[in-house]
Amino acid sequence: MAKELASNLPGSYPSRCLSGSGVSLGRHDFTRKEKMAAIPRDRHKRGRVLFTIKPASKPGAGGQGKRATWSLTRREMDGTFVKLEMPEIDAINKGYANEVFDWDSCFDMFRALRDRLYRQRDKESGLKVFNQENHALLAEYWEKVYSKRKPVDKDTMLWDFKRAVDAIGQVSLMAATQQEIQQNLDRSFKLKPNLQRRAVDRLNTLLKYFGRSDSLLVKEREEHSEINYLTPDEFERVAMNISNDMKPFRIMCGVAMYTGLRLGEISALNKDNIGPRAIKVFHQIDDEGIRRTTKNRKSRLAYVLPDGWRWVNEWIALSEEERQTARFKGHPSQKFRSACRRTFGTREKKGRFWGQTKIDRRRDCCFHDLRHSYAVTLAQKGASLTLLAQCLGDLARVAEKYYSGHMIQEEGLDTLESLFIKSKEA
Repeated sequence: MAKELASNLPGSYPSRCLSGSGVSLGRHDFTRKEKMAAIPRDRHKRGRVLFTIKPASKPGAGGQGKRATWSLTRREMDGTFVKLEMPEIDAINKGYANEVFDWDSCFDMFRALRDRLYRQRDKESGLKVFNQENHALLAEYWEKVYSKRKPVDKDTMLWDFKRAVDAIGQVSLMAATQQEIQQNLDRSFKLKPNLQRRAVDRLNTLLKYFGRSDSLLVKEREEHSEINYLTPDEFERVAMNISNDMKPFRIMCGVAMYTGLRLGEISALNKDNIGPRAIKVFHQIDDEGIRRTTKNRKSRLAYVLPDGWRWVNEWIALSEEERQTARFKGHPSQKFRSACRRTFGTREKKGRFWGQTKIDRRRDCCFHDLRHSYAVTLAQKGASLTLLAQCLGDLARVAEKYYSGHMIQEEGLDTLESLFIKSKEA
């Protein structure tokens, strides 16, 4: 109903989901969360004209100073605010006062009006604008090809495709040159090469599907990513701070630390996977309990660190119910991060901003960082990046991205130093 009312406004656009256009509101009491939904999340950038909805107070809301009307303000680039006077705003307020429109309908209509103003602003400034033609092409590809696949998380993948399509703005995937698409994409992800690389993968998939293999895009150089990790001794300290009533979860963390397996791969682990020196990884179990192939659809051998076999054996001995409890009772990353913070203390606030405080890699570890910890442990013992990638089931370039900075540690420096000492003695 609200969308129909919004579409009847002069020159308005249907309410839709743009990146940062807010989220749909539920039918519940007017809260601060709803107020914040009226402000686009990614619009708060200095030097940009911003539009903010100021809603009327909800019927039955307590407190003094109730707002009887709706308004829309524009923040200029110099930081000043201007209250907009528009026929559409007057029409909505009149309908709201006469109880023709309810509160939720008015909110949806104001969001549609705000979207129209942003479209006009972006078009005038040359910034990216929602392109219906490109999204129609994406919908066709998704329906005919990707909807038949079985990825672990379809929603995340679809959102990834939409972000890539939004990034190229008004240029057409079918008609624009490779240079035009590349320029818009690079402009959207300036200073964010890793996001640009993901977007290139998605757009190249679409270009190949629609017969434009001669216009494939080029990726930015990949950045080295900083990671959080724990040493084996540090992990043992954290494990002691995981309570006994969470013992299955503690065992699951131990398996991740000493084998590098992903969460779904740990869930699929059984006696048939156990070898004399390593674990044979064939499958994973997703959040819906469906057994799938591994992330890269290839089996592998995962080396088990010497102190890790006791954790693996304890995990194999657990019942299926205990495994389900370890994985699904609470979020694994939140539970493990809480244990890290109990072990290594809380971060103290120094100065006015949190950014002035040095971040301790140990206290901010999540469950996936146990996989990083396993890789760093191998790297510090002299394992090559190729060997790391094979144990983890990753590509070599992924291993280089995360672990290349951990190849030489104190032991490696001692070795190099001894070489120079021997050469001097000779």
